[in-house]
Amino acid sequence: MNFELAKNGSSLSEIGIKTDEDGFLSLDRKKLEEAVKANPKAINDIFLNKHKSTSHAITVSEIGNTKTGGYFTQNGKYSVEILEKAAPAKLKSEAIAYPVEVNESNNTVKLTVNGIKMDIVLTPGKTYNSSELSLEISNQINRHDKLKAKDDSVIVNTNADGSLEFTSSKNGSKYTFEVNEDNARLGLKATTEKVRGKDVIGNINGVKALGEGDTLTLMFDKTSKGLVLTVDGSAQIGKVETVSIQRGYLNSLKNSMGHMINNEKGAIKSAIKEHEKSNRS
Repeated sequence: MNFELAKNGSSLSEIGIKTDEDGFLSLDRKKLEEAVKANPKAINDIFLNKHKSTSHAITVSEIGNTKTGGYFTQNGKYSVEILEKAAPAKLKSEAIAYPVEVNESNNTVKLTVNGIKMDIVLTPGKTYNSSELSLEISNQINRHDKLKAKDDSVIVNTNADGSLEFTSSKNGSKYTFEVNEDNARLGLKATTEKVRGKDVIGNINGVKALGEGDTLTLMFDKTSKGLVLTVDGSAQIGKVETVSIQRGYLNSLKNSMGHMINNEKGAIKSAIKEHEKSNRS
């Protein structure tokens, strides 16, 4: 009996590993040595996962591995079309004239960042230039304990017209800004709705994938269910790329054995339960 790897045409027998009729593995050392000399990459091809993409902007982050849970990405080629790139949340104030003199009537900036309410308190009586103002606001936002706990951060820059621009450090619709109170001197008006980032939008094998930040996940197509792709900003809109999935033998063996041993319906787990049941009766 030979272990065949679907789609890629490789098998353990090619490198001298096979099973006999009783299910025991045997190794032909000479054949293994010859295979390694002839093609060192063959070992990686057979034993390890090997994924390829026609675009450096699209990479495989995860493949589904649980057959019973319906998240088993099959070997093969998958077409990928990016329809819209991910983007960070961006909030821009109105133009500001510098220097800015801060007093007790305008020294507080009330924001909600990624769902976290915070008050940015500037020093009353201090006069700020553009770089000092953006730096002070940025430092206070990024020092916030709840924001740090989420491993999130914000970039605050000053534009040519003096306006402040707040940008989330990561892409995606879960990154948001809200201005909770007007501060006319700092060019901020209370927002009526959240300013959100954008999730990547795209299709895998012609099926709309779930976008979250920079990742696309397909959960509706049986063949590719559980496939997670990361898409960076250099991806070309509308161009169809190809991602190839090749599941290595060791990975498949690990998942199969884990299912048999740990899953309640797995072969080994079921056999143990039957044995324990018969001993009790």
